[in-house]
Amino acid sequence: MALAILELNDAGIQASVDGNLMLSSPAYAVVHEDQLYVGEEGLQKVRLYPGWTNNKFWQQLNTDPISNGTHQIRHHADLAFFHLEQIWKKINSGADEVVFAVPGSFDSKQLGLLLGIARECGIPVVGLVDSALVAVVEQQPFRTVMHLDIQLHHIVLTVFQRQEIITRQEFAKITELGLTTLWDRWANIIADVFIQNTRFDPMHEAGTEQQLFDHLPEWIKDFSDKKAQDYTLQLHQTSHSVSVSTEKLLTACANVYPQIVQQIRNRIPEGQTVQLCLSDRFKGFPGLLDSLNLLQDCAIVQLNNMAVTAGILNHLDTIRSESDALSYITHLAVDATAVAAISSNHSHAIATHLLLDHKAVPLGKVFKLDSNLVHGVRQTSDQPQCTIYFRGTELLLHNHKPDGTRVNNKMVTDHISLQPGDNIQLGDQIIHLISVAGDHGA
Repeated sequence: MALAILELNDAGIQASVDGNLMLSSPAYAVVHEDQLYVGEEGLQKVRLYPGWTNNKFWQQLNTDPISNGTHQIRHHADLAFFHLEQIWKKINSGADEVVFAVPGSFDSKQLGLLLGIARECGIPVVGLVDSALVAVVEQQPFRTVMHLDIQLHHIVLTVFQRQEIITRQEFAKITELGLTTLWDRWANIIADVFIQNTRFDPMHEAGTEQQLFDHLPEWIKDFSDKKAQDYTLQLHQTSHSVSVSTEKLLTACANVYPQIVQQIRNRIPEGQTVQLCLSDRFKGFPGLLDSLNLLQDCAIVQLNNMAVTAGILNHLDTIRSESDALSYITHLAVDATAVAAISSNHSHAIATHLLLDHKAVPLGKVFKLDSNLVHGVRQTSDQPQCTIYFRGTELLLHNHKPDGTRVNNKMVTDHISLQPGDNIQLGDQIIHLISVAGDHGA
């Protein structure tokens, strides 16, 4: 039987069938001349037909009457039905059963309403699970794991505790803004650059304003760690292009990133290193990783866009229900080997220092290694080459640079375990990991 997975995030409901991504549909609805456009169609018409729009129907899923309702749209549940029905029509020929992954913001009434809407759409739901839980369950076995995600109207943080079971401990909306606000801010910054450099105002006409917003999400994702990037718009037969810098885009986030860092810092237990799993929806956000790297005792992992799907497929036997009475899964059993790795108290030789040119530098709990070794081994919060950190008594290296980090002459693009005697090579410089007796390292 073919399994469809629907990951509910109003920034884009992601649908996959048997592990293959089929579509991502944002929660936008536009009515124009009695025609309802939802999902991607709605998003592509928001600037063209701004008269009747709604992008809060999943965030505020309920049956309360809305002030600008019509005979067709009485409440947000109606819009959610039309949106879900459209998605299901596009994938139902290849799917026999469905698992919903939902954010922790959904309360019991909203979960019940979601299942009722799914029944009306003819969707054969066999599982209901917390989306952040399945996104992080396959990650490294830290005791405390955090998942940072962004929605259209909020940035959210989910905190998990991992022992024999990984359990959701807290869900929090840590900022009262999300993608819609950031898209608006970035669009205005880009428009100002166009006006200053070309005297062309993309906000002057609905068509070019819509074009700017259509291209913006993918353009941001491509930004990565670039210092600047060209942005091009087509007006009739003329192409307009400007270079937009990271520095300018960062002004949109000046009051956002410090809030994120502070909220995470407040939740890091004393004397413990935590893992922070970053949703793929943050991909390319200028300066975000630089801000997160200011956190001490925090190992950052950037998830890919299929993390939720992979987590569900690996734990499907637990998540799938054989009865109509579905349970909302907010905890899962974890691999026994992983649990042993966290709880192990046995002593063994561990690396405590980084040695370069006869000078040893202590690792501490977390060491963010600067890629510039001209002045010796040192830490940096500005785009480190890699982070070296302890997980229990195990020492790990997490690479941050696209071209990787060499350990024992092998390229590392993700994670690797380190032992005394291992070598980290940056260019033609080799750093040795050594163990100094009497130093516990962690």
